Amino acid sequence: MSQETEQTPVASPGRNPFWVCLAVFLVLALDNGIRLGKLMDQRRQFNAVAQNQAQNAAQLAQQQQFEVKLQAFSLDLLQLAATNATAKQIVQEFKIQWNPGTNAPVPAAGNPPAAQ
Repeated sequence: MSQETEQTPVASPGRNPFWVCLAVFLVLALDNGIRLGKLMDQRRQFNAVAQNQAQNAAQLAQQQQFEVKLQAFSLDLLQLAATNATAKQIVQEFKIQWNPGTNAPVPAAGNPPAAQ
């Protein structure tokens, strides 16, 4: 065999792996960017919900305080209605009633309110 008939393997130029790696890196970077954006949006929504919860809790506490004051005022008005005509007219006009429940305050022992 002569050297002319033998072919020596020649390395083919092939593709450069840099471009493949760059494309994969760019796709992964884009995916992570989108995920980060979604996470930031979820965090903002969570913070808004937490703030609304705090506001609702404060409003509930104010409503409960108002209810206690209104109930005490109504009981006083019912007791006063037994002797005062104006108080009796207010009780009748607004149809104020005393319906004792499990958490209702106990009226003074001397003058129980008249149930309307």
